[in-house]
Amino acid sequence: MFYVTSLDGSICEPLINISNDFKMEQSVDGTFTVSFSCFPSKNNHGYDLLQSEAIITVENQDFRVKQYSNTAFGKTVTAISTFYDHTKTQRHSIFSGSPTLQNQINFVLQGTGWTAKVDSDIANLTNDIDKLGNDNVVSLITKICNAYQCEYMILPNKRLHFAKQVGGDYDYQYRYKHNVSSVVLKEDTTNLTTVIRGYGKDGLEVIYRSQNADVFGELEAEPVRDDRFTDVKELKDYVATQIQDVPDLAIESTIPELTKREIGERIWLIYEPLNVEMQTRILKQTLILREGKLITSSVVFGNSLIKSAIDLFVEQKEQINDNKNYIDETKDGINETIEEKVREISFRFEETEETIQDQYTKITNEYSASITANAQVIRTEMNQKETVINNRIGAQYTQITSEYNSSITQTAQSIRADVSASIAAVNGSIQSVQNYASSIAQKADQIQLTVNSQQTTINGLGTRVTSAESSIKIQDAQISSKVSHTDYNGRTITSLINQDPYAVSISASRINLNGATMVQGKITGSSSIEVNTDLYVGNNIYLGSAMATSTKQIIFNSMARITAGGGFVGADMTISADTLYLDAGTIDFSRAGNVKGLNVQASSVNGYTMTYTTSGGKKYMTFRQYGSYLGQVEIN
Repeated sequence: MFYVTSLDGSICEPLINISNDFKMEQSVDGTFTVSFSCFPSKNNHGYDLLQSEAIITVENQDFRVKQYSNTAFGKTVTAISTFYDHTKTQRHSIFSGSPTLQNQINFVLQGTGWTAKVDSDIANLTNDIDKLGNDNVVSLITKICNAYQCEYMILPNKRLHFAKQVGGDYDYQYRYKHNVSSVVLKEDTTNLTTVIRGYGKDGLEVIYRSQNADVFGELEAEPVRDDRFTDVKELKDYVATQIQDVPDLAIESTIPELTKREIGERIWLIYEPLNVEMQTRILKQTLILREGKLITSSVVFGNSLIKSAIDLFVEQKEQINDNKNYIDETKDGINETIEEKVREISFRFEETEETIQDQYTKITNEYSASITANAQVIRTEMNQKETVINNRIGAQYTQITSEYNSSITQTAQSIRADVSASIAAVNGSIQSVQNYASSIAQKADQIQLTVNSQQTTINGLGTRVTSAESSIKIQDAQISSKVSHTDYNGRTITSLINQDPYAVSISASRINLNGATMVQGKITGSSSIEVNTDLYVGNNIYLGSAMATSTKQIIFNSMARITAGGGFVGADMTISADTLYLDAGTIDFSRAGNVKGLNVQASSVNGYTMTYTTSGGKKYMTFRQYGSYLGQVEIN
């Protein structure tokens, strides 16, 4: 039932000695965890593999260890479903195509090894989600569920189930305190409202009053304003969904009639402490281990979950990713704004520079024309005035230049660095593509690499013509590599490796495995297996199936052999040898119903003798020690 896979995935071992503190908890918000303690023992082979980031498999569900402690007496772990490994799997593209729920989920899960079951009533709903992509897989699944107002559950064998609401609705009713094993985990009226107003188009106004206003009083919510609504009934039905007229409630129960309910199932609750009747759901299930079997020990039902540390961890990861995406988008917007401002400032600076230059030229020409009078005094005076004017213009030019250069300098250096780095990266990528362009042919659905070589050698001993070809074909669901060789007599020798999501196939005349080889699962379809050294087998060796009727043999040096079968299943076994030696301290025939055809001549070992005699038509074996009679055995 329990298995542990090492961090590198190379070793998988069973895990035993699980403590009674085992818990498996699953909730309707997708959280799925296991926690337990485990103790070492001689046969607990998985114990040493149990560590942080190892994978624990329970009932075909895989969990990644996230919290781990190790003492001299045992280990304690908390693990979360490996689906949440995909918070670190990025989808580096934007969805395109028909925007149905099924298509969008398939796009997000592509290549993860996970598959989706989508209920038929929502599979073909459409929602053109803006920029669905360029994010991690878990965050995108959450984004889809928020857009479609649906839920998902994690199922065995890496499957997700999407539904409007997981769980059924069978009109089951429960009255709180009907059984004392139910405990209130949360009762919160902070968000309680009982009255709400709605405003639509052209002065449309409605008021919705919940029947629970008679219990809690009229607690008014913020009004809804939406010009899309033009019908009174539609607007009233909508605003009724925008208030919470029952308290946030979570109740844990261990009574059998509730623990046998499925997760997500709707339950009508009569909650007498607040005198309300409300529809709740099975929000969470807790399974424990009893006598090697998983049983549901308790459920939490209500309309509000209590968040655990692992729940908060997952939510925090999602919030961090959302914040990162927001920061990236904001950064892009800021960069675009800065670039636009730089362009605007540069343009204004150029215009100002041109205007100043024009004014300078005009003033210089005017005064130059006036100074051509040849009068030394006038020339000197005008030169002084020109100097003053030039100084003033120069000061204004310097001030304007300084202001605009200051604005540009704030961003130009960082923009220049970013642009230079991007150009360098693009140039490097272009160079890499150019280097390999002659040997790689790339298409939208596959990448194929082929290397061909031809060799012709003529020497004094004859003519040898060889050809070789190797190719690697990479497709979205398959990788193939082939190496072939044709020798001088036309014989073609080929080895082929083919990899798809389900299997890896290797075809060759000889496969060399050097070093320790680990095999998980069965070896099937082999015509023969040759081992040139000792063969060690940990458990049983089976020859043939349970009902095989053909003869099966173990043959020693083509001579001595052990033979079984050939008739009714398990009927006979024969040991064939020129001489059969039984080297044992005791030879016990006590379980044999009959011993037939035994012909033992008189012999003596350490004073013990056995003689074979016939008397009265019956056969006996007589035992003596140093001539003293010990007894006899009748042989049929």
